[in-house]
Amino acid sequence: MDERISEALEALTVICAAGYREGVPATVIEPQKGEIKRLLLAVDTELAERKTLTLNNYQQEAKRTLPSMTLLEGITNAVLGLSGEAGECADMIKKMRYQGHPLEVRELILELGDVMWYVAAAATALGIKLEDVGQRNIEKLRKRYPNGFDPERSRHRDEDLEGAGFEV
Repeated sequence: MDERISEALEALTVICAAGYREGVPATVIEPQKGEIKRLLLAVDTELAERKTLTLNNYQQEAKRTLPSMTLLEGITNAVLGLSGEAGECADMIKKMRYQGHPLEVRELILELGDVMWYVAAAATALGIKLEDVGQRNIEKLRKRYPNGFDPERSRHRDEDLEGAGFEV
């Protein structure tokens, strides 16, 4: 059960117990308690039935909004778009850090979604699954940092390992 649903049910129990102590008749509390519990459980069931969005599912959904382009046009559009969207994320952080703007987390999340869309577009243009891109990156990071991030290894990377074993 979703943790928020469990917390809501616990809170409901506390409220009902307080109502009983205050002398509110059970005929008033129980129907409301039952209805609230039914609604919470319905939400929990809906959350449980949602399918997990995999990277490949995301790529397929994003692909619906891609214009028809040649390989060169598609990869150029994707990489330039990625640069632009990453720049928008960077600009938000710059404004927060140096201009006193608040960090607009919701807006940053939307911009990160745009970055993700362009990464998916690039993978699609190259004819590779987004999960394969992610898997290759994890493999590279495991080789580079076998025991987790290490600043020393970061400064002295073995460039020969950077592209090893990653044929398209």
